[in-house]
Amino acid sequence: MKNKLKTLIIAGTMKGGTTALYDFIATHSEVLRGSKKEIHYFSLYNHLGDEWYLSHFDENKEGKKYIIDASPTYFDLVSSNMIPNLIKRYDKDAKVIIITRDPVSRSVSHLKHLQKVNKIKELVNLSPNDFFANDFTKSITRTSNIDYHLNQILFFSSYYRKSLIYKNEFSKDQLLFLSNDELKEKPDETMRKVFLFMGLEYEKNEIFNEIRHSNKSDIGDLNEGVYEKLATLLYPDYDSFCHSVKIENIRTPYTLSKDLYLENDVMIGKDGWLFLHGGSNEVFRYYTESSFFSEDKVEKWNDLLHQRRSKLKKMDIEYMHVFVPDKISVYPEYVHPSFKILSKSPINKLFSKYNEELNSFVLDPLPYFNSIKEKTKPLFWKTDSHWTFSGVFSTFQLILSKLNIEIPKYYTQKSLEGKELILDLGSKLSPVQKEIYVTVDFINNAKRVYANELVQYKEKNENIDISPFHVGSNVIFKNDNPDTIQKTVVIFGDSFSEYRLHQLTGLFAETFKEVHFVWSTSLDYNYIVDVNPDIVLSEIAERFMNTIVNDNFDLESYVSKVLKDNLEVK
Repeated sequence: MKNKLKTLIIAGTMKGGTTALYDFIATHSEVLRGSKKEIHYFSLYNHLGDEWYLSHFDENKEGKKYIIDASPTYFDLVSSNMIPNLIKRYDKDAKVIIITRDPVSRSVSHLKHLQKVNKIKELVNLSPNDFFANDFTKSITRTSNIDYHLNQILFFSSYYRKSLIYKNEFSKDQLLFLSNDELKEKPDETMRKVFLFMGLEYEKNEIFNEIRHSNKSDIGDLNEGVYEKLATLLYPDYDSFCHSVKIENIRTPYTLSKDLYLENDVMIGKDGWLFLHGGSNEVFRYYTESSFFSEDKVEKWNDLLHQRRSKLKKMDIEYMHVFVPDKISVYPEYVHPSFKILSKSPINKLFSKYNEELNSFVLDPLPYFNSIKEKTKPLFWKTDSHWTFSGVFSTFQLILSKLNIEIPKYYTQKSLEGKELILDLGSKLSPVQKEIYVTVDFINNAKRVYANELVQYKEKNENIDISPFHVGSNVIFKNDNPDTIQKTVVIFGDSFSEYRLHQLTGLFAETFKEVHFVWSTSLDYNYIVDVNPDIVLSEIAERFMNTIVNDNFDLESYVSKVLKDNLEVK
């Protein structure tokens, strides 16, 4: 090798984020960029010789350790080991980074590049749907310009075999695979990984957080049939590739078809089922974007739950947590067929990775729900985002089982006459959609002995249902029945537990001698110390999991602030 500097190759793929990655790396003070980003020496111009290649790096080399060449053809054109071997011939210690992207999205982006940049005459007036409607098998013959470019696009979007060739030719410390999504979602973390791979000190630069055009998804330009055609061809290869190179399998979410009826953040499903689609929690993104609930958040939830357990164990308090699955997780069969569930739900991601660590004190009711939902009454209301009595009672039984507690024999319940009501999702439609709401009466002995100012205000105002008045609601129930379980429980939860008796809190109040409910997904340790309960239960709806709580909640000061800010109560 005639050049004394080390060689960094960004080998591909085209439309995969190579430009952004090149620009990011080139900001480093010890990296020398060439006369242009893409030189294509090892793929197209090797016959011109090494001197020609080095002439692209004629700038002052003082203080530099690497030259950088980002030519996507080094990966995209690979069908044998020739290109990797030419790189190794030039520099046997060269470092190679390969950055890829969802292959369906990449295919559409590639087509647009040919239309707008290369201005291919036969393609400029074709829509993505018309272009990809062509026969994939026939494109292998390349008998027309359209067939030629279709075959090229599909080949460039197939990564698995090419990755195996590179893995066979380069050692692990010479080869780094990245995804466009991780560069987009976690630029600082990804660049730390890149510079560590290069053996360079991390140098932060503001451009790492710039939004680049290559991050844009183009899948929304496809109709459902063409999307399925491309997905069927490309995703099996992509799945194998991601598994082989150990990067997260992130499929770009398919934009909902126009025939999917959405109104006011509500998705109209099959047979009258309604689902929360958007809202402040952007529910649909959990199921269509793998990166929305990231691996980082999975780890943070695992850490938080273990920290809580450890801290409460030192206080001689038993701790348990329950996640309430979203309605989409429980009844995906009723969502509109155009809603493509492409990602694991947050609970599924967490338990897939940490099931053994969490199983003893964290409850995921979804597996049990799946086993009983065909044989029992609905677990969720059709027109509401919350569970029915069947859902809450099934979860209550699972909680007691984990706590090694039997439901007292005196426990009774009876269904009252149903009323036609407008529930939360049904109220968002025009006209509103009603449902027969059947109340179950299970309270015999529990008595509420305390309600804080926030609850009192809500009750004076017909249980006013607006967000500032939810968090901070605090009630205490006592049960004098001698057959109750003689333990005190503090519940930190949301609307699936509730300060009223029709949800999870009510079931605990009828079963234990004393129950406290605090509407908060964060724990208030001062409150816990004051009560000194036997059990602390935390509950959170799956749709809130994208926000990692900090457990710095102070109930008393929070309520004072809410009342002061919203009601001018001193």
